[in-house]
Amino acid sequence: MAGNTANRVQEQAHAAADALRDKTKEIGGNLKEIGNLLREAVEDKLGNLRESASEAGRRGRETALEYRSDVEDYVRNDPKKSLAIAAGVGFLLGIFMCRK
Repeated sequence: MAGNTANRVQEQAHAAADALRDKTKEIGGNLKEIGNLLREAVEDKLGNLRESASEAGRRGRETALEYRSDVEDYVRNDPKKSLAIAAGVGFLLGIFMCRK
C-alpha cells in the first residue's frame, strides 16, 4: 500500500513536471512571438520617422534655396538699399556684442 501510494505520488510529480515543462515552452514561444511583433512595430515606426525626417530636410533645403533666390533678386534689384540694410544690421550687432 505504501509502495502504491509512493508510485502514485511519483507519477503525479512527473505529470506535474511535464505539464510545467510544456507550459514553459508555450510561454517561451509566446514571448518570442511578442518580441517579433514589437520588433516589427519598432522597425515600421522607425521607417516612418526616417521618411518624415527626410521629407522635412528636403523641404528645409527647398525653403532655404527659395530664400536665397529671393535675397539675391532683392540685392540685384536694389543694391543701395540692400547695402544700407546690411550696414544697419552690422551696426546693431556691433552694439549688442559690445555690451557685456
